[in-house]
Amino acid sequence: MDSGKLEVFEGYRVIHDNILGPSKGGIRYAPDVDLDEVKALASWMTWKCAIANIPYGGAKGGVKCDPSKLSKTELEKITRRYTANMLDVFGPDTDIPAPDMNTDEQVMAWIMDTYSMHKRRTVTGVVTGKPIVIGGSRGRREATGRGVMIATLSALKKMEINPEDTTCVVQGFGNVGSVSADLLHKQGVRIVAISDVSGGYYNPTGINVQEAIDYVAKNKSLAGGNFGDVVSNEELLELPCDILVPAAKEDQISAHNAGNIKAKLIVEGANGPTSADADQILRENKVMVIPDILANSGGGGDESGMWILNYKFPYEDSVVNNSFNKLKTKLVLAYQSIEFHPMVWMFDDNFERFDYSYFTTKKPIEISSTATYASSTEKLQAITFLAGCNKAKTDNAADSKTTDTKAAGEVLKINLPTMQCATCKKTIETALKKVDGVNSINVSVKDKIATIDYDKNKINQDKIENEITLIGYDANGKKKNETAYENLADCCKIGGH
Repeated sequence: MDSGKLEVFEGYRVIHDNILGPSKGGIRYAPDVDLDEVKALASWMTWKCAIANIPYGGAKGGVKCDPSKLSKTELEKITRRYTANMLDVFGPDTDIPAPDMNTDEQVMAWIMDTYSMHKRRTVTGVVTGKPIVIGGSRGRREATGRGVMIATLSALKKMEINPEDTTCVVQGFGNVGSVSADLLHKQGVRIVAISDVSGGYYNPTGINVQEAIDYVAKNKSLAGGNFGDVVSNEELLELPCDILVPAAKEDQISAHNAGNIKAKLIVEGANGPTSADADQILRENKVMVIPDILANSGGGGDESGMWILNYKFPYEDSVVNNSFNKLKTKLVLAYQSIEFHPMVWMFDDNFERFDYSYFTTKKPIEISSTATYASSTEKLQAITFLAGCNKAKTDNAADSKTTDTKAAGEVLKINLPTMQCATCKKTIETALKKVDGVNSINVSVKDKIATIDYDKNKINQDKIENEITLIGYDANGKKKNETAYENLADCCKIGGH
């Protein structure tokens, strides 16, 4: 740290699926980010890319830190260390990071530079969302909000509503919320309420969106502004309007307030803003919901274009404009693919395809979370089958593996009282993974415990404990090898911090 103190930050990267292409997903910096959150976000990316016909799989990353309390130098060190630990994971053909909560084009530039230094060549395609001068897209910042706008206009067209006759409430005035509000306003939609973490404002005659954007650019938040009557974020969701765009955080609309929602259309700009227990209530109240995996997939669409264009760097404005047009086409087709459900794959109980048919329904189906997830899942099923990974072919191998695990698998927890930091964790996990009979290992720095899955026919607890002592750590009651301990990094030694 700038003070000279040594701090350890916990980082995550989850790859959910890569059958459509390299895994893709943002990296967020937040004090409350955890593994479960990153897992959920990674799975959302899978469905988002599938529904929008984007050639990516799903991934997500995060570092548990509070950027507001860190200097630029400290953020750079965290980013470069995180990237160095992910060198075997990241890559333009394997896993591609992007900006997310509290990360921006500067963070992406650090990632690209760190990765490139280790590869001894410039690799622009390893990240998206980077500065324009090093291969970024001019429309990346606006892409997710642009996707929200396109999804909204598609839904209004289906509902036979003129955008100029509508009012809209936007919760969240960060990148997605502010751009969505601005672009919808330019399409004739009257923005009557906006908010950020500091609170919200309601003005039934309409809010000057550009004025609000300029105010936030200068003051960092909407706090202290004069845009209308002050309302809380909770009250804002229940205001009278035609369109509601929740573009803030997860689970903002739940069974608790779903019945009070007055909007005819909800377009999810954030990831997971509507909880599962609210779906049925909204459906009964005839509120159309454009789910997040469709509504906010614009960022992924733009990033896929940026990724491809990085192989043709530098590129001209005409190519960039063409990328914008393709983004709009992708999202409109994605909306229509759910509405008309043009392809149905039929599978028997063993997941073996026996028929498929194409048809256009006489009456479009209702767009909903269920329909959207069903459409993206169906697409992944079809691709999985065509790739030869069908269930019938893998069941025998899976059954065999399951039988072996039940016969020989054991889970063991070992106390590691002398371990100190994340470097210790990596040292222990790397060493134990090479030991014959160890199936998997996870070391908790906080609890100083190793959880090990092992084959009891090949190794036992005593031998595992011995292996740990040989690399310089106490294991349960067994003492570390002193020579190995002396060879550990200084931060791994007692008092080394």
